[in-house]
Amino acid sequence: METYLNLAEFKRALHEGKGRAVVHAMHHGIEDRLDLVRDACIHSQAYDPQCEDSREKWLMSMISRSPSYPDIRTAIFGELATSTDTADLDQLFRLAKEMALEGDPEANRRLEGRALAIAAKELRDDWLGTSEWIELDGERAVLELARIYGQRLLADPGDFVNDGLITSEPEAQAYKEFLVQAADDDPAIKVYRDHLASKGLLAPPTPQLSGEELKAKRRQLVRAQYKLERILEDAANEIGQIPGRYATFGQYATAEELERIFHRLLSEQHEPTLVRLLWVFRRAPLPQLDPAFFDWANSQSEPLRAAAITALSRARDEKIHQLALEKVASHALVEADNEALGLFLNNYRAGDADAIIDALRSIAPNEDDAHSLGLSVLELAKKHQDPALGGALMWTYENTPCSTCRGSAIEQLDRVGQLTESLAAECRFDADERARDVANRWLKDHPAE
Repeated sequence: METYLNLAEFKRALHEGKGRAVVHAMHHGIEDRLDLVRDACIHSQAYDPQCEDSREKWLMSMISRSPSYPDIRTAIFGELATSTDTADLDQLFRLAKEMALEGDPEANRRLEGRALAIAAKELRDDWLGTSEWIELDGERAVLELARIYGQRLLADPGDFVNDGLITSEPEAQAYKEFLVQAADDDPAIKVYRDHLASKGLLAPPTPQLSGEELKAKRRQLVRAQYKLERILEDAANEIGQIPGRYATFGQYATAEELERIFHRLLSEQHEPTLVRLLWVFRRAPLPQLDPAFFDWANSQSEPLRAAAITALSRARDEKIHQLALEKVASHALVEADNEALGLFLNNYRAGDADAIIDALRSIAPNEDDAHSLGLSVLELAKKHQDPALGGALMWTYENTPCSTCRGSAIEQLDRVGQLTESLAAECRFDADERARDVANRWLKDHPAE
């Protein structure tokens, strides 16, 4: 496989967490693009840090044996001491932990100092660095952090301190018992221990619920929180700027409730309310089709068009298939139309893949559009398992900004028999764990001749 990336190619691969960035570093080093790598270390470049795999090990594989490591190490320590960005700090703590595990005592000291400083003062992110420090120093870290949180509670009993100090398994229960014992000799730790006990967080772990039990509990909670009349009232008052509450209500609504929403939206004249009522059908099936939905799906109003397209994607009808073909033929796949590929989900036909791939290759989407399109491709591939969608999956691999979606694309390429040796060789070094696992398994099953 080609190992050299020009500066623009390397910058993009580094930003997205692709394995080709590591392969380049292995063969050509990083000294001529040190600024890019240093920036990737001190600033999280993940599209969605809450959902994607963390990148500390991936980054360390590029920097730990580089002649430029001392320079990058200094930059990491400097940002760890001063950064206030949550995603950046989370990555910096993780990097410092990896550096400490590789035998750097200064990294351990820096990590401990900043974690203690944040725990003492931060009300919003006082969890940052705690799990990394506990992983390095165990009981001592638990004790020091508990003491700081307790001191804050002594000063202000209403303080919102970190409740998730002891969550890592399998050590969690041992740490809980240690904390309970240590509280007898320290007033601050006792206050924190009592605080956790009052929330039931020191009790032994309860048996895990089955998948069906979890679904039933989730349904019960949602049904208690979201009532039909409240949803109608919120829509009328234009409450909520994203689909969240409306889509969640629809997912757990009864058939009768969905009928009421359906008939209400057909008579609704106020567009902001209409859009919110359409959001109810993001995850719920439409009770029936009406010509109005197709008018809305081609509306000049972007919010209305987007909401109608998504609602139609859950239904099956030849008219929806025709609408999908019209969208891809006109290459209308960005902005309000970035979920148009979802129209194929329940209306996919043999031969549709060619039109989809042609449309994808003809556009230059921004990150959000590329992410939405990639999600639709993944849904299609998972449901229909059509090898002809291999080109669309490769487009997703190359264009999605989300490493989690990229891992899913690799998984789907493998399932439809479209994963290649060169791609698997690259994905062995991807920032996404699933991509690495699929690639390593594929290469093991397909030894080079």
